[in-house]
Amino acid sequence: MNFTKLREQAEKFLKEVESVLSNITEIEQKDELQTQFDHKLRARESKLEEIQNKVKVDNERNIERESYLKKTRLELEKREQGFIIRVNELDRKEKSLEEKRKKLIEIGERNESRLKEFEGLQEKEQELIRLESLIKKEKLVDAERKQILDMRERKLEKEKKRLQGLYSAIN
Repeated sequence: MNFTKLREQAEKFLKEVESVLSNITEIEQKDELQTQFDHKLRARESKLEEIQNKVKVDNERNIERESYLKKTRLELEKREQGFIIRVNELDRKEKSLEEKRKKLIEIGERNESRLKEFEGLQEKEQELIRLESLIKKEKLVDAERKQILDMRERKLEKEKKRLQGLYSAIN
């Protein structure tokens, strides 16, 4: 029995050794898995850190871009306001020019009617000058006629005086 006990103890011991070896193998596998997990974790942490750095850089760039966009927006708004002001000024000037153009057209129309009136007056003036000229000619003709009549009257009076002188000389 000693031998069987020893054998049983030995088998028991072997089973315990196998169990320990199995536990050791399991622990080594777990350690290996843990090491692999740690490496993967470190790699992921490293990638995460890189990604976080990239995100940080991207955020800084985005902040710069937003700042630039705000400045650009403000400049564009100022330009737009300037353009609006200029457009309003141009609209006012255009309205003013349109009003001036209308006034000039009215003045031109008045001037045309006045010019027509003036041309009519010129025609009347020329007619008056022609009539005055005719009147002067008639006055001249009348003056000549008067002179001729005066001369004839003087001749007649001379003739009368002569005839009276003759008549008195005959009587």
